[in-house]
Amino acid sequence: MEASRGPSTTGVDSLSGDIWKAVFRYLSVFQLKKVRLTCHAWRRIVDVSRLLSDQLAFIIQCEDLDRDFAPHCRLPVHSVSIFTSNIINVNHWWPDLGANLSHLYLRLCHLSLPMIAGMLRQTPNLNNLGFKDIFLLPPVAWNGTAVNFRLEKLSHFSLSNIPDPLAKLMRRLICPRLKCFGCAWDVSAPQDDEQLIIDFIRDSQDTLTTTRLTPTVDILAGISSLNRLQLQDVTFWCNPDQIEHVLNFTRKQASIEKLSLLDLALPELVVLQICANLPALKHLTVNLDYVPIWQPSSLFELAPNLEYLKVNIMGFAKFATHDNYREYRTKTVGDFRDCNAPRLREINLTDIYPSTNLLSFLRQCPNLHTVLLDLACDDFPSLTSTLPLGQLRTLTLRSLTILTPWPSNLGPYENLRRLALYHVRTSKATLTQLLTACPNLEELVLCWIAGDVQVRLICERFARLKQLELHQCPITDRSVDALLLAGGRALEQLTLHGCFGLSRAGRARLQNTTKFRFVEC
Repeated sequence: MEASRGPSTTGVDSLSGDIWKAVFRYLSVFQLKKVRLTCHAWRRIVDVSRLLSDQLAFIIQCEDLDRDFAPHCRLPVHSVSIFTSNIINVNHWWPDLGANLSHLYLRLCHLSLPMIAGMLRQTPNLNNLGFKDIFLLPPVAWNGTAVNFRLEKLSHFSLSNIPDPLAKLMRRLICPRLKCFGCAWDVSAPQDDEQLIIDFIRDSQDTLTTTRLTPTVDILAGISSLNRLQLQDVTFWCNPDQIEHVLNFTRKQASIEKLSLLDLALPELVVLQICANLPALKHLTVNLDYVPIWQPSSLFELAPNLEYLKVNIMGFAKFATHDNYREYRTKTVGDFRDCNAPRLREINLTDIYPSTNLLSFLRQCPNLHTVLLDLACDDFPSLTSTLPLGQLRTLTLRSLTILTPWPSNLGPYENLRRLALYHVRTSKATLTQLLTACPNLEELVLCWIAGDVQVRLICERFARLKQLELHQCPITDRSVDALLLAGGRALEQLTLHGCFGLSRAGRARLQNTTKFRFVEC
């Protein structure tokens, strides 16, 4: 009877490719790579589906790219990143790879200008292009015919620390749909390069919405004069001499919704003026000069649409010495009285010690889901009296000590999906109690405070845990079995930084597992 049934027509073999695509779309990248290696049929499904293949990337590192590299490039990916490689001659196999590419990133690579030109000509579908720390091989001058890199689909383009000849070659790119342009300015470069950046932005001003720059005063003045430029997302790495020019820029670019001003400390009054200049502001990242008490009620009043706020107090560095550094780090108190931010989703506070009214303020933010506190504080109050833990999906704590005991009825905080504790000093019992109160964690980062007992608890309790990252934690081979068991559940990636208690055999077991991706730094 059993033999007469013949082959099954109701098993997995009978499922159509469309059904498998629908199933595979819920897999992680690590799982998708395993699926692709299972059989030819599943590999074909992944390779043909743009939705699935877009999740895979080809990463080349420390290679000599010449004719003999061709067999390694058969994966039909849409994203290629090349690091620390010598690109000598790729004309034989690059056309087949480049024709499908939408993302290309080169860093710390050696190649010639004609080679760059040839590669770009054969990547007509590029959407994202980036160069960083490029070294030119001879010939370093462009003597070819007129360059016409018309990349119709390019929307993201970034340059960082590239030679002047390459910058001039990139200036010839024609990008009719460019939306995002980033350029890290080298102050030692010739003055002519400033005009190259201004000209590039000017030519793309009708489509450009995002820019990331280390601007000079001349660059700020040049792009402020572009009448058709309507930016929405701006990141500047500035210096104190540029404050007035940045203010003038925000007056001209009232369309900005996201603004990040890095590498300089701003007076609080300047930040308020910037908020007044930008009525559509939703995301703000700034560094403030030292103040003993920071009251952000005026900031929220001037920026009622704010969804993301990241504030760092930098002014203490003016007063601090090696001996009193910690004293000045804890001087600024955040007073959130009369604050109203109904659209706030994420708040990130560094060196701002929260007053007791932070909890009542955050409870009035119905959309809040992420909080980061970095305080260098030796006696942080109870989290339950400072943060609405039941409301959060992501919580990150850095550089603080928790001495106050937890209440016996802690949690459960079922919404919390990501918890990161960097340099947090507390007892093992307090850590265990906090972890037990967060049953649905999917990502967990711990520094210093997790031993074998805590790792075993994590692996047993968190059925949904996908990513676990441990920094300088005193774990031993006793944790390996628990980690491998977690890999049979939901764990997709384990990252260890400086966890030297593992033996060579224990590391080998983690490296050889196919249950999850193991990364050791």
